[in-house]
Amino acid sequence: MHELFLEIQQVASGNSPMHRLDAGTKLLSILILILFAVFTKDLFSLVLLEIFLLMLMAASHLPPRYVGKRLLFVLPFGGFLALFQPFIREGSIIWSFYGLSATYEGTFFGALLLLRMLVCISAVLFLSSTTRQEDLYHALERFKVPPIFISLLDMMLRHIGLCFESLHRALTAQKARGFRWRKNRAGYRFVLKSAGNTLGTLFVRSMERGERIYESMLARGYKLGTSYSFEPRRRANAGDACLLLSSVFIVVFLAFQDRLWYGIGLV
Repeated sequence: MHELFLEIQQVASGNSPMHRLDAGTKLLSILILILFAVFTKDLFSLVLLEIFLLMLMAASHLPPRYVGKRLLFVLPFGGFLALFQPFIREGSIIWSFYGLSATYEGTFFGALLLLRMLVCISAVLFLSSTTRQEDLYHALERFKVPPIFISLLDMMLRHIGLCFESLHRALTAQKARGFRWRKNRAGYRFVLKSAGNTLGTLFVRSMERGERIYESMLARGYKLGTSYSFEPRRRANAGDACLLLSSVFIVVFLAFQDRLWYGIGLV
């Protein structure tokens, strides 16, 4: 897991046209796209929005395998939730088998839920893969986000990788001593007890490490509200304006597409 965060930071330090754009512009554009995806109920609009995000990631020169591997994370969660929607929502029955009925409203909501999750994850993936953490914190400061939230976000992202690294070392030590999580002869109760002890120990170590780090930061002059911006503020250029305007344009276009098609006689 620690390698995953390192890979994201390495990709975010690229030099594509999207990487060179202002972090505040990218953050604002992504927020606009996510808000539209959350509130829209049109499947066609969500598909076009996903295509637009894939085009942005292609312009960022992100490896296809890197993008595909992270977009597949939505399937175990989003797919599981969407799979049961046709059978738990009331509406017009479109399929029935031995008392198990699927409704049109449930199928539509399941597809809508899956596409919403896919668009939101794609948007966050584009932002995190083209923006360094320091630039993102600087953008949040410019948007007047309280410093306590920025500090919490910074600490959380830094400690997630450390926590998983500690867990990996603990599991490696258990394996070296002959412990097996699967096919353990001691029984599942012993396995559950060992899992509880491992997680409890990891939690205590994480708290102690967090306290030591915070005390070290205070000893080095850290104060709440310390600025994260170490570089002079850059002015917005044509690329920033193009990204922001294109995001606004596609949202407005998708919001009024029905009226547009009706006006030109296609509907």
